[in-house]
Amino acid sequence: MGFDDVARRMKERHRGEIDYAPPPGPTDPDRMMAEAASTEQRSSGSGDIVFGAILLIVGIAITGITHNSASREGGTYVIAYGPMIVGAIKILRGLARSGG
Repeated sequence: MGFDDVARRMKERHRGEIDYAPPPGPTDPDRMMAEAASTEQRSSGSGDIVFGAILLIVGIAITGITHNSASREGGTYVIAYGPMIVGAIKILRGLARSGG
C-alpha cells in the first residue's frame, strides 16, 4: 500500500464512506479467554488420546510378543496391564476433554 492509497483511504474515512465496524467474532475479553482456554483444553485432550493410544499399543505388543515366545519355547509370559490400563484411562480422559 503506497502513500497515495493511504491518503485516499484517509479522505474516504473522513467523508464517512468507509464503515469501520468492529471485526466479526468475539470482542469481549472474557469470551476470548474462554475460547482460548477451550481450544487449549481440546488440544490437551488430543495429546492425551495419542499418548494413551501409544501406551495401549505398547502394552498389547509386550503381552503379544512375550506370549508368542512362551508358547513356542515354553515358559511364562508378561501381561503388561499397567500400560494398557493407563493408556485406556488417558484415551477416555482425552475424549472427555476434546468433547467427543
